Amino acid sequence: MLIANFDISSIKIEGDKKQEYLKKLFQKCNVEYNARKKLLYCEGGREVAFGLMYQGADDKAGPNYTGAECSGFLLYKL
Repeated sequence: MLIANFDISSIKIEGDKKQEYLKKLFQKCNVEYNARKKLLYCEGGREVAFGLMYQGADDKAGPNYTGAECSGFLLYKL
């Protein structure tokens, strides 16, 4: 079982302005994402291939949903 706090808006994927890439990937892999509670959830093992490459930190990201200053992640599709 996996239960994880995850704010999808902290991830910026090149060419994915509506943030649909990860949502569709989670759905395809049977991983539940609750945007309101910022939770990822799944039971049982699975392999998830993200198909993304880390590009760097986004120092202009500003505060996260809790109000804490943080940098976001910049990624691009392989």
